[in-house]
Amino acid sequence: MLLYGSHKQDHLYADALRRAATRFGGQIVAEKEFKDTGTARRTDTGATQIQQQISVFTQDLPEHDVVLVADESEVFGTYVPYRTWTPRLVAGTAGLVASSWHPASEQWGGIQMQSRFLKTTSRRMLSKDMSAWTAVRAVGEATTRTKGDDAKKISDYMRSDDFSVAAFKGQKLTFRKWNLQLRQPILLGDTKSVVSTSPQEGYLHQVSELDTLGVDQPETKCALK
Repeated sequence: MLLYGSHKQDHLYADALRRAATRFGGQIVAEKEFKDTGTARRTDTGATQIQQQISVFTQDLPEHDVVLVADESEVFGTYVPYRTWTPRLVAGTAGLVASSWHPASEQWGGIQMQSRFLKTTSRRMLSKDMSAWTAVRAVGEATTRTKGDDAKKISDYMRSDDFSVAAFKGQKLTFRKWNLQLRQPILLGDTKSVVSTSPQEGYLHQVSELDTLGVDQPETKCALK
């Protein structure tokens, strides 16, 4: 069951969920849009209104196993877990969430990274923090390997088969040549812990198992010029 918000970013996330469902053999049995009516959800009355709506909003749905939430605008998704008419697992932008990093990730040496970041900033590391660190780490790695500061040499090396960067995720990270998107494992977790890491076991790929995530080269018209 797919629930999505009424804003553009919600629709884009819903499109990604539809594409993933088709790609991996899932079946979306029904969809429903949650209209943002401008309720002041940050006030007590606004939040209470939305909480009360969720149960009725998810009533009379066809039989389903999981509720997928696409609410990038953060209007209603927070209130979906534990409030659906029929108790079901929740995933997407609420419940089990996919992210490039998780504040509780401590595998593969991640506890060292988390500890250093916590000591420096007095808070846990978020996805945006890890993305910034990885970007700087990638440039630093390429600069070290090319033994200089020539921008073109650094850029060419980062695009080459020789480049990889370690980022506390259990395997090396590389860039896809056709769009320069970073190949990286995705962490699946709730608000407190990491539940699993994708790519999931059993999904194989002729180039890299990380290419089972996102849009693969044969599926895109994107080309660098």
